[in-house]
Amino acid sequence: MAMALALALVGAAGGGACSRIDRFDVTDAARGGDAAAPPDGGLSMACGDGVCDAAGGEACDNCFADCGACDFCGSGVCSAAQGESCTTCSTDCGSCCGDGTCDTKMGEDCTACAFDCGACVVCGDGVCNGFASPPEDCGTCGMDCGGACTGCGDGTCDAGAGESCATCAPDCGTCCGDGMCDAAVGEFCASCPDDCGGCVVCGNGMCQTGEDCATCAADCGSCCGDGTCGGPETCANCQADCGTCCGNGTCDAGFGETCSTCPADCSTCCGNGTCSGGETCGTCPADCGSCCGNASCEAALGETCSTCADDCGACPITCGNGVCDAAENDCNCTDDCSPACGDGCCTGGETCASCASDCGACCGNGVCNAGEDNCNCGLDCGPSCGDGCCTGSENS
Repeated sequence: MAMALALALVGAAGGGACSRIDRFDVTDAARGGDAAAPPDGGLSMACGDGVCDAAGGEACDNCFADCGACDFCGSGVCSAAQGESCTTCSTDCGSCCGDGTCDTKMGEDCTACAFDCGACVVCGDGVCNGFASPPEDCGTCGMDCGGACTGCGDGTCDAGAGESCATCAPDCGTCCGDGMCDAAVGEFCASCPDDCGGCVVCGNGMCQTGEDCATCAADCGSCCGDGTCGGPETCANCQADCGTCCGNGTCDAGFGETCSTCPADCSTCCGNGTCSGGETCGTCPADCGSCCGNASCEAALGETCSTCADDCGACPITCGNGVCDAAENDCNCTDDCSPACGDGCCTGGETCASCASDCGACCGNGVCNAGEDNCNCGLDCGPSCGDGCCTGSENS
């Protein structure tokens, strides 16, 4: 009906067929507008001839009479001016497949658009495609990849089946030489020196990495003298580092300690009858004798004129000072010294009876004193039978 209306309007305006119809004549007439007042700048084309001439520039947006309205997707015309594209209106604009982009949002995949997404990988197509997702191998597609995997020992190092030098040395070879010393696969210095380095052997004459004087003195020399008492060093084998053993509280004869060499541990030798090991008359008179008499008056040893007149000289007599000095006795100073039997002075009540050493024997004084008898003092004591002396008138 729209087309008939347009043709009728064309006929009325031009009195028959026309060679030039302004698009606004037709569209405005169709919409009830004024067909006699086309705006300036209208396109010159055969709009209204019943043919939508796209080559001549006709489209739904400039020749409704020939091309129809553009206000809906499905008009058969892909109108960019209306925002139509393969993405928004595939009915008018066709599929986007072929633009070189695999657009999954538009539903493109290897099945829907192989041109953009590539051909689908199909197990059984005779091609073992390692770039497929997932990659094809004997485990995922034995049909294309040479049959089912036969496992370790088949001569093929199959990474897809988890084979590696660590899991399948027969197929993949040994891991030795990969630069990693892997104990998990049995690598160590003896089995794989390339990765783990040569074994360190104490006693081979070389002080190698890991050896030192403490762990291998045979190769690296003794640590004694380095200023540190460590390892096997003791005061017994390395006094340079550990110091002397004397003073540790143990008298160790194995280290040569004796009372002479180490009195701190072995105590003094004083009393063994031998003046040795630093002993002197001052430190050990028991072994070395008294120092008195060495012509040296040694006050530090307690020598004075009273204790050692030989070295210090006789003390001056100071009778009357209340002190009985060494040179004084009751013979020369009864004021300071009390009588003592044996001092050579018969004083202070001493008698021949009480102190014959000072007062002499009593025999002859006419008194038979105690201790006297006819045997020892016939002058004072008469004979008496039974006194053990056959004297006087006694006879057998």
